[in-house]
Amino acid sequence: MSAEAVAAWCGVAVTLVLSIASLAIAHRVDRRSSADHERDVQRDLERQAARVSAWVAFRFRRGTDGTDIPHGNHLVLLNASSEAIYDVRVDATMKGRSFVFTSSICPPGRYTAEWQGHRPEGFDWGFLSDAREIEASGDLLRPFTVSPNWRVTTFEFVDSTGLRWSRVESEGIRQLLG
Repeated sequence: MSAEAVAAWCGVAVTLVLSIASLAIAHRVDRRSSADHERDVQRDLERQAARVSAWVAFRFRRGTDGTDIPHGNHLVLLNASSEAIYDVRVDATMKGRSFVFTSSICPPGRYTAEWQGHRPEGFDWGFLSDAREIEASGDLLRPFTVSPNWRVTTFEFVDSTGLRWSRVESEGIRQLLG
């Protein structure tokens, strides 16, 4: 074999090795990029889910003498995300007893459901209403912040992508599997 042929074959071999190495590097970069993208998508979903919360509040009207006149207790749902949430379930302690609120949908916004106490027919909660209706009536909502007898213990919902989320008292939001 001539020197030119050996040089040509060496060039082909070097080109082949460099091509294989380039493909391997490109594949590794693509896998890393895909993993980064999936992590970013998951973070975005968690941020969106974290924009949804619930708490217990009491409704009152300020009397002319400055005293607060109570008008009932409410569950407040805040959906500050841009999408509706579905299959809402809230476990709440009301007056020291456990009650469950459910709703098939909660659009973006701030809503309340009046707690009607334990009823034999099982309707412990009123329907969701826009919180602005309470404010328009002149009444105010003040959250219960330290009482163990008035609090949300668990809040679950399904986001617009079909993922189920849970927020347990004193814990952050987490995605439920299944």
